[in-house]
Amino acid sequence: MNLPRLNFARVLTLTSMYAEGCERGYDDYLFCNERIIEIGEVEYDPEQWELSSRRDIAGLQTIVFAAMCFESAIYEYAADHLGDAFVQDHIDKLDVLSKWLITLRLVAGYELRKDQAPYSALKALVSTRNRLVHSKSEPVDPDNLHSQLTRVKAEDKKHEAAVHNAYRALLLMSMDLEFAIGVSANPLPSYNPEVALGLNIPLRLRPVVSECRAIIRRARER
Repeated sequence: MNLPRLNFARVLTLTSMYAEGCERGYDDYLFCNERIIEIGEVEYDPEQWELSSRRDIAGLQTIVFAAMCFESAIYEYAADHLGDAFVQDHIDKLDVLSKWLITLRLVAGYELRKDQAPYSALKALVSTRNRLVHSKSEPVDPDNLHSQLTRVKAEDKKHEAAVHNAYRALLLMSMDLEFAIGVSANPLPSYNPEVALGLNIPLRLRPVVSECRAIIRRARER
C-alpha cells in the first residue's frame, strides 16, 4: 500500500504528555483522598477543605487527560498506517470507540473483545468524558430535597469510580495491545519497565499497575 506520508516521524504529538497528565492527576487524587481520611470527620478544617477542592480537580484531570491520550494515540496510529488524508476523510469523524475498533482491525487485524476489561474500561471512560464535557446543572428542588441529595451522593460515588477507572483504562489497553499486536506496534505509552526505559511509576500507583497486569495475564491465559 502506498501511503501519502514521508515517514513515521510526527510533530505536535501529545500522546505521552496526556498519559503523564493522567498519571500525575491520579497520583494527586489518591494523595488527597488519603490525607482527607487521615484528618477524619470534622465540622470544619481549612486543610480538608483545600484538599477536597484539589482532589476534585485532580479527578477531572485524570479523566480528561486519559480520554485525550486515547484520542491522540488512535489518530497517530491510524495516520501512520493508513495515511493522514484517509484518516481525515474516513476515520476522524467517528466516535472514539469506533476509531479504536476499526483502526485496530484495519491495521493489525485485531479486534477488541467487548467482554473483556480493556474495552469495558475504555467505554466507561468515554462515557464519563462525554458526561463531563456536556455537564448540565439543575435547580434545587425544595419539595424533593432528600431525593435530590441522595441522587447527588450516588453521582459522587459514580464519579469516584470513574476516576479510578480512567488510569486503569490506559494501563489495561496498553498492556493488552502489547500482548496482542506487539510492543513496537502499541499506539499507547508502555508501562513495561523492560520496554519503557526510564519508566518511573509513582509509588502510590504501582499496586494499580500490578493489578492491571494481573488482569491482562489472567485473560490471556484463558
